Amino acid sequence: MAKILIVDDEESFRIVVRMLLEKEKHDILDAASGMEALEVIEEEKPELVLLDVMMPDMTGMQVLEKLKKTHPEIDVIMITAYGSLERAVEALRLGAYDFIQKPMDNEELLASINRCLERRRLDEELRRLRELNERIVQKMSEGIVILDRDGSITFANPKAEELLGYPRNGLPGKTWRDLVSPGDEKRFQEGLKAGRKGREGKFECVFLTRGGGELPVIASITPLTEGGKRNGLLCSFLDISDRKRAEDEMRRKMLKYRLEEGNIYLVKARDVDKALEVFADLLNVGYEGMVISRNHPREIKERMEAEEEVPVVWITEEEYGNALPPQLILIEKEIRDFAARNRVVLLDRLDYLVTRLGFENVLKLVQKLNELFYIRRGILILSVDPSTLTEQQLSLLEKETKEVELRIKPGIPEELYEILEYVYEENKRGRKPYHRDVAEKFGVTKVTAVKRLKTLKSMGLLRDEKKGRYKALEVTDHGRAFF
Repeated sequence: MAKILIVDDEESFRIVVRMLLEKEKHDILDAASGMEALEVIEEEKPELVLLDVMMPDMTGMQVLEKLKKTHPEIDVIMITAYGSLERAVEALRLGAYDFIQKPMDNEELLASINRCLERRRLDEELRRLRELNERIVQKMSEGIVILDRDGSITFANPKAEELLGYPRNGLPGKTWRDLVSPGDEKRFQEGLKAGRKGREGKFECVFLTRGGGELPVIASITPLTEGGKRNGLLCSFLDISDRKRAEDEMRRKMLKYRLEEGNIYLVKARDVDKALEVFADLLNVGYEGMVISRNHPREIKERMEAEEEVPVVWITEEEYGNALPPQLILIEKEIRDFAARNRVVLLDRLDYLVTRLGFENVLKLVQKLNELFYIRRGILILSVDPSTLTEQQLSLLEKETKEVELRIKPGIPEELYEILEYVYEENKRGRKPYHRDVAEKFGVTKVTAVKRLKTLKSMGLLRDEKKGRYKALEVTDHGRAFF
């Protein structure tokens, strides 16, 4: 049982959630405004606050920011009917535990609350243990291995063997490479290098269990000294599986497209815009990215809507700072050096490489990259103009890749949704495309374009207006609701 505060200016919502949570034996408080919520928090000290984002006197974000300054130990789950990626990221940055949208699924809300309370319980248990003996308990609750100068394991504590699934004394004699996922070897090597120089290296990575499973950890590497001389390295690691599962679930909720690590995705389009949109979708949830393209870096950066600077490698024979000649071995090396978990690579204009180097050679490269990304658990996006390939060539590429799919289906045929999305994006930039622009964009005849546009207009999603001999397209309010 927990003391939970519900903050929402809608009385009906507070009543429904109160009834739901009282059935779970929780002690429920409520508040109709941000100011009232802050007063209740000071008096009652709830363990968890369910906080609406949009309220008349002060926003939920403002309440969250004030609450976390005075009571960082109180958990907050944000609830709103106006959810967006930006609000979710901002709420998490300010310290919210989770972010749920209205209309709300009761089971989803209860699951989030239970996870939060269970985490609090575990944190409280850990705090009590640390108070008993901070240093000893910290080490006993973490896996510990000692590495010699060559990177071989000379000692492992029982917790390390338990977490990694080894029997007693089953780890000594193995090397660090037996523990670390291939995609994180470079990161671990950097930690070893820092440790050998006398600095502590602390980082997230994935260890491999004895049964072939994966264990996300925070690893810390520190030098061991004896008689003033460095004598090996101590590596302690903490299991963060629960946290990573929660982060992955949050990422999946925020992604527009259905994308999973360890896969290659093929985007079939005449230009790079769609591929960049898929690429940016991953950047916006925290992935680190790199673009390799035949297009000039300036053009890529102008089209890309990303908050952070992304490296763009230009495939060209011209002399340029960050450039590669059109040679598959060099392109493969560039990708291989970058590919890792939580990283995404966009290889644009695959058709250019096919023209220059032959389809069979490019297909072999894709097959190699398929295996690489499966092992490293990164994501690769390939962009190709389908009109430049034969049906057989396209089919062979599709066998090695996955198709990009929307995570939430919009409820209309995909070919209509793509047109609606295109017009929406053009409208956002202050442009109203013509019927002929749609035909050119999607490589269809004018008759086909007109039929599809007519269907969208009949559904109330698009409208057009005459401008001279042409008709300019605009998304309606009903159409904008899709986005």
